[in-house]
Amino acid sequence: MSGVSAVPAFKAALVAACHTLYDSVVTASGDYNVATFYGWPTSYSDEMVIVGGASSDLGDPLMGSQRRRLETITVQVQYLCTLGGVDQQTITERAYYLLGLLGAYLTDAGNLASTQVTVGGTVIDCVVSSVELTETEDEDDAAVARTADLLVELTA
Repeated sequence: MSGVSAVPAFKAALVAACHTLYDSVVTASGDYNVATFYGWPTSYSDEMVIVGGASSDLGDPLMGSQRRRLETITVQVQYLCTLGGVDQQTITERAYYLLGLLGAYLTDAGNLASTQVTVGGTVIDCVVSSVELTETEDEDDAAVARTADLLVELTA
């Protein structure tokens, strides 16, 4: 972990968690393979989870001999789902389903010793703090495939 910020460790742990979550849970159910990326994608998939930009706010040092600082981290995660032959509702609900899997993973109700809520011990907790949806808007694009693009902010 960096001495200044937990962002690099948090992003790496979040990407690893997404790989585990989507590779095992989603493909085991017979759904499409979801590609997870740290930063901008290096290849294309119909369903992508992109762990992108981050910001952090370092609070004032706490009292005590070690003078630790609380850090609030915000990370953008993009869910981009594109599929031909379906209506807009189907692909939009699919994007929200994938986000719901991560949301449920992060809350991990009932397991107090879980490292899921701390994303591998890199943060105190992590929650979905905002979601913005963009859907297929162009008529020509909609004739070929439908797209749902969720831009999600996680706060830890």
